[in-house]
Amino acid sequence: MIKLSEQEKSKLSSYLANKRYPEGYLYAKQIVDSKGGDERVSSWLGKASDSNKGDNIIGEYVRATTKEAAFDEGKKVTDAQFQYASDFLAKEVMGGFIRDGGIKDIESIVRQDVQAAVKVLGLTPEGWAGTFGAVF
Repeated sequence: MIKLSEQEKSKLSSYLANKRYPEGYLYAKQIVDSKGGDERVSSWLGKASDSNKGDNIIGEYVRATTKEAAFDEGKKVTDAQFQYASDFLAKEVMGGFIRDGGIKDIESIVRQDVQAAVKVLGLTPEGWAGTFGAVF
């Protein structure tokens, strides 16, 4: 776990309070990078920012593949539902960093990612494209 200073926790809290989730993810990524953290965590945080924004190729890919997987499961995921799930995940992940006083390992983050998708969207773990390629 990468320990967070009080100042870092405060800044992450500000991003959460202001619903600036993409920027919060990028700030956490900056912390990981500056402290020589796991490149997989850094990469996940960058892609989470892109996915939450949704206005770029990563965001479009994750949204489209999640909708397709939901369709294959006989469900429908709207853009609003996806955004709600993505925001829920951001609050869970970054809130956890603040509560725990540090940025967790990639396995914990991916597990939390999958659990949020299953809980909020009602998808199977395989239906959440945000963890594409991850083992869960």
